[in-house]
Amino acid sequence: MKRGSVIDDTGYFPNLITNWGLDQFGTQQHANVTRYCHVGVGTAAPQFTDTSLQERVAHTTFTGNRSGSMASEPPYYSETRYTYDFGLGAVAGNLTEIGIGNNSNLWSRALIVDASGNPTSFPVASDEQLIASYRLRLYVPEGDTEGQITIGSTVYDYLCRAAGATNYGAWGFPSLTGNNDPMGAVEWIALYSGTVGEVTARPGGSRSAFTGTQQAPYSPGSYYRDSSVSFSTTQGNGTWQSLSWGLPNGSSSASNDDAFQCQLTPALVKTSDEVMVLNQRISWGRR
Repeated sequence: MKRGSVIDDTGYFPNLITNWGLDQFGTQQHANVTRYCHVGVGTAAPQFTDTSLQERVAHTTFTGNRSGSMASEPPYYSETRYTYDFGLGAVAGNLTEIGIGNNSNLWSRALIVDASGNPTSFPVASDEQLIASYRLRLYVPEGDTEGQITIGSTVYDYLCRAAGATNYGAWGFPSLTGNNDPMGAVEWIALYSGTVGEVTARPGGSRSAFTGTQQAPYSPGSYYRDSSVSFSTTQGNGTWQSLSWGLPNGSSSASNDDAFQCQLTPALVKTSDEVMVLNQRISWGRR
């Protein structure tokens, strides 16, 4: 940009999420891994094992200009858009690579490409200002998962699927500061008297939500995080057909921002004589 006018615009192009970036999904708030934009003049093809640009020349922090939305039809995904303003004259030269991350490590890396997808250079003069935009998409899982699980002495058939597929509160990144838990964690769990809904909805019937999930330590390179919630003799008593759980992305704990739902057959019955522990696993990967 020069004197308020756009000189050149590459448009959006694909980027590679690094192994380090996938690990951060299990350990960090999202704001910690998208705060910085890095630019450089390296030409090596991005690799999953990259943790930095090949030859960084400048980096800057997120400016606070952020917006988010959800796809209204399949494939469902949340999209959060970030803007990074480099100061006037802070970058000069023919840029060839770009990345998003924290102050030192990269969540993602890409070579700058032309409209045909071929690597190219992006010239920035000393009297121009570089403004970079980044789109982060989180895709909602598609399809159902079915199987059996034993709780106590009873064998249950289960049907699990995503929930709230058009709800940014369930699948987006609504706050810059994030949540106390990492992105890939279960924040709360809810019990329902009714059956599961469509992928854009949640289970029906009466609802009872519980917070206080316990997060297991994350193992680097595993790309999943285990958690559990314990119901005492005074909690969760009743007959429950379904359950759901929410991610830290939601606007508040135990809110209506269900991200996953699971139906049990026969219905689960819990009494005041029992303590119930439910275990969950959230996994993630590249698309």
